[in-house]
Amino acid sequence: MSANVPAKLGPPLDLGQVPAIEAVLGFRLPPLILDLYARIGNGGFGPAYGLMGLNPTDRPSFGGNAVAVVLLLRGAGFEDDPPPQPWPLGLLPIVHLGCSLYTLVDCLDPALPVLTFDADGPDAEADLPIREVVKHNGIGFVDWLTRWATFESPAAR
Repeated sequence: MSANVPAKLGPPLDLGQVPAIEAVLGFRLPPLILDLYARIGNGGFGPAYGLMGLNPTDRPSFGGNAVAVVLLLRGAGFEDDPPPQPWPLGLLPIVHLGCSLYTLVDCLDPALPVLTFDADGPDAEADLPIREVVKHNGIGFVDWLTRWATFESPAAR
């Protein structure tokens, strides 16, 4: 799929679900992200395959639902083979790029930096904190989405 071909737009996020979503994530979602999901759609827009939805769940998954991906990256369902490092609070996978590659937003940083993480990459198996192995794309969320909306490359590579 082309980086500028729209994915299937989800219905607007039901703001009544936000407390349940944030309870699973363990952090508050930035107002900008909530506003986009509530006004445009609960996923399905944006670069690559589109932003993943935000839906409360207790079932891990590889893609489609950012909350389920966080559970997966935390090791839910893999108790016999947990990830080598705990998933950091505040890192929200927003786009599933295929296989185990994700675009993330650091929701605890006011600049909302965009990062990339390869869950099967060599650094992911290293004995290093996840925040040290994610690739910093050198761009914030607002600029990242603006580049996509204006048909530029959404992330510095």
